[in-house]
Amino acid sequence: WSLVMQVKMQVARVWSTVTDDAADDHEDRRALQIILTGVPPEMIRVLAAKDTAKKAWETIKTLRMGSERARG
Repeated sequence: WSLVMQVKMQVARVWSTVTDDAADDHEDRRALQIILTGVPPEMIRVLAAKDTAKKAWETIKTLRMGSERARG
């Protein structure tokens, strides 16, 4: 999933918004839009409330790590 999202953001030229802190608002919102298209409906509200796409991306990484630990 994360690789597909990364490629989508690279094509849209907004991947740097989740890797750097220096993104303009328009690019940040475009990146967040792409992220929101790839998550389950129950996650949309939580992620859309994040200040930046980078914070949303970090939240997904944290949630995913937690579910991998639960499976182990």
